[in-house]
Amino acid sequence: QNCLQHVTFHDRKEKADLVKFYQACDIFTAPSVYENLGYVCLEAMACGKAVVVSSTGGLKEIVDHEHNGLLVPPEQPQALADAIVRLCKNGELRSSLGREAKKFIDAHYTNKVAAQKTLDFYGSILKGKTNA
Repeated sequence: QNCLQHVTFHDRKEKADLVKFYQACDIFTAPSVYENLGYVCLEAMACGKAVVVSSTGGLKEIVDHEHNGLLVPPEQPQALADAIVRLCKNGELRSSLGREAKKFIDAHYTNKVAAQKTLDFYGSILKGKTNA
């Protein structure tokens, strides 16, 4: 399916409605100039979506270019457009990136993983071994 046939722009949405929009989209993009972490990107990845994001801030820490998403230079609209068109025309790549994005989230950002990292951190403090 070529997603270039349907492009919809939406106004600001309430947080409670975001998951419905992530699930309905084919491609998620966050062409930010800077993001500390990029929660919206993590949320889209958790829904198994292919992402196109700026290679800046925390986004470049969570997106592995060509593996679980695509990185583009910030403030370069042609590079952003090219990446989006590429994914629109290549459903196999879009699906693959979405699958890998979901795997990445499951391995690094679930509540269970966060809880275990917290326990490990506090355990290391109690033992006097901290990296902080």
